[in-house]
Amino acid sequence: MVFRPVRLEHGEERDAAILATDQHPFPGNLLYRAARRHVRAVGVFFRLEPLAEESA
Repeated sequence: MVFRPVRLEHGEERDAAILATDQHPFPGNLLYRAARRHVRAVGVFFRLEPLAEESA
């Protein structure tokens, strides 16, 4: 399957992606939590959308 990246603009979906960084195991979750303000300011997040497969 082939995917295309779609950049998440500021909004609910992007905020949910940032909050999901708490799911990292220790100590990564603490590092992301400590840097959340910076991540919100400059982080770039993408959603992957599947492309329709072409039949040969």
